[in-house]
Amino acid sequence: GNVLPDTWTQVQQKLITVQAVERKTLSGGGGVVPPTAGCANVPLTPPAASHPISGNGYTFPVDGDAGYSCTHWGTAPRAADMWAFTKPNMPVLAYKGGIVESAYYDDYGGNAIIITGTDNRTYYYAHNCIAYVKKGDTVQTGQVIGIVGDTGVNAQGKDPHLHFAINTTHGTNFTIQSGNGPGGGDICPAKDFGEKFGSAYQATRCSKNKWPNIPNKWCCGEACPWD
Repeated sequence: GNVLPDTWTQVQQKLITVQAVERKTLSGGGGVVPPTAGCANVPLTPPAASHPISGNGYTFPVDGDAGYSCTHWGTAPRAADMWAFTKPNMPVLAYKGGIVESAYYDDYGGNAIIITGTDNRTYYYAHNCIAYVKKGDTVQTGQVIGIVGDTGVNAQGKDPHLHFAINTTHGTNFTIQSGNGPGGGDICPAKDFGEKFGSAYQATRCSKNKWPNIPNKWCCGEACPWD
């Protein structure tokens, strides 16, 4: 019999599925990552950063207009969630240049990237739609390394965001540490943002000022309670 052509919805779904497979391949893993609502039509090559914020040799990890939490829920208090509500496919930028330790898919963190910087600190970027880097790559400060997304169980059903953590002494171990938990580092990123970009920038970007619906416990109007 005759085979009817795909509807536009079916064509879109096939494209999303293909993109999911390519995202997985580029991230250095195997198998298929199910497409997510926040990762439709993700660019398969790194887009240019539109207006990165830099200071003291560092670049803010999300390009464009993003707000971030002062702390984090649950077992990873020394981490920050960084929201990109203003537009889809916002680039994730290397906070500090260095060497990619790993770029992989994790059930909870989704497409994750770990970079050891030239400052001898280690950085964790999770929930990316895609990783544009692989293990062993050298990256520059401000380089586009991924796209803000909602991959991984911990990001499902939430707005696309970057989960970001910093280790100063624990290397690539972003698992269980004293006072921390899975996905947490050993200092609060919000505090580091203030030191690198200035208190005025920190005040305009912290979640309670930027996004009034963020819970009070994530407000950046107070010092990180774990530091």
